[in-house]
Amino acid sequence: MRNDQGISEMDIIETVKAALNNVPYDYYVVHNPEERNGQITGYSRDLTQAEQSFVARFYHEIMRIFEKSPGIKDYIGHYKMDTELYKKIVYSYSSENQLYNKTRKKYITEKSQGVYPDFVFHKGQEFNKKEDQLLSIEFKAKPIIKKYFEYDLFKVNLYIEELNFQHGAYVIVNNDNKLVQKLFKEYKMSNYYDAEKCKVICRQDSKSDILVLE
Repeated sequence: MRNDQGISEMDIIETVKAALNNVPYDYYVVHNPEERNGQITGYSRDLTQAEQSFVARFYHEIMRIFEKSPGIKDYIGHYKMDTELYKKIVYSYSSENQLYNKTRKKYITEKSQGVYPDFVFHKGQEFNKKEDQLLSIEFKAKPIIKKYFEYDLFKVNLYIEELNFQHGAYVIVNNDNKLVQKLFKEYKMSNYYDAEKCKVICRQDSKSDILVLE
């Protein structure tokens, strides 16, 4: 399906996958530093996930693709990329979809003043029309548990439902694909999910195939 800007869901998903393929191994995992008496003395053999570094490199790679892709580069002038940008939400918001409302009550409280999408491709903070909100992404590059998986996936759906984003993705790396598939299946059993506009994309490690879950 093509949106008002002429960019299809397939274009977006393939672009995200290509960017993930281009992120080097060293951004998926890094070596922990060794310390002695408070001083770093070297690097251990233990590996950890540096989520912020991964997202920063992904930003670089997807921007390169956007700039070179014939079907997308024409929209660079209309959209810009931002990370961790505050987006206000309204506690009393109510959708026509009752399952959405039910799911929302699990995660949004009176103290929930806003959200911080990990990655957005939009015209700018002061615009809120659908044609100005192209893509929002939540990332997880560290070990994931059910509670946070469900919250992050709901947020992507919230970005679509309430913030007018045309496309949304939840990108998960450095986690067992079977675990992600299990959590995704469990989420859909009782929670709202926009299967048309929201996609869960996972990659077990830097050498594994990239899966788009259905």
